[in-house]
This record gives sequence, structure tokens and C-alpha cells, in this order.
Amino acid sequence: MNCTFSNQELYRKNKTLFAKRFPSLSKMIDENFSEKEILSTCGEKIEIVESKANILTAKENEKFWHSFYSPQREATSLVTNSECKEKSTIIFCSFGLGYGVLEACKNYPDKTIILIEPDVSEFSLILHN
Repeated sequence: MNCTFSNQELYRKNKTLFAKRFPSLSKMIDENFSEKEILSTCGEKIEIVESKANILTAKENEKFWHSFYSPQREATSLVTNSECKEKSTIIFCSFGLGYGVLEACKNYPDKTIILIEPDVSEFSLILHN
């Protein structure tokens, strides 16, 4: 699967939820990135593909963001086998496809989770997938 906006219903749902929780960030994305620009940027450097576990993963410059075999299992392992349980705050330096962030939220609901996303267009693309 290449970068496409094949699931408009999913995108609208994700965008609505994101806008409710982060209205100013949602507005900034809307004001600065059209769907066409996001697709163009994506097509230049990111490919969304199905993993061996039949869930999405992504690769950029032929390197996978997450495991090609089981992105969810990788995220579970990284979050549960790290120092997260000993810390009050967990910081992610990119959302990726969200597997790690979601796993941290599930396993550590009382911790502060900070997400630093260096590329807003990539994040907006993820809302589509």
C-alpha cells in the first residue's frame, strides 16, 4: 500500500478526536497543510505498508519505522521492558504510527506522556491511516 487517503471516514474520525483534544494544533495543521501537500510529501519519502502481522507499518528511505513482522509486539516489548515504570514522565520523540505511544498510555495511564513530533505533515498523514 502506498500513501493514499483511502479511508476518509477513519481520517474524519481521527481528525475530530484530535481536534477535540488539541484544538490549536489541529487548527495549525489545517492552516498549513492541505491533503494534497501531505500526500505529496508522503509520496516523496514515506511508504505505508502492511506488516507480516497484517497491521500497518511504515518505511522511509528503505528503513522501517516499526517492526516489519509485528509492530504491536515490538511496541509492547519496548514499553514494558524499559525504564518507563520507574519514571513519572515518558517522552516520545516522534509519533511514528502510534504503537509505542498507545502502548505507554495503556500500560501507564497515570504517567505524563509527552510527544515531540518533528514533522507535522508526517503526523497528519498518520491521521489518514
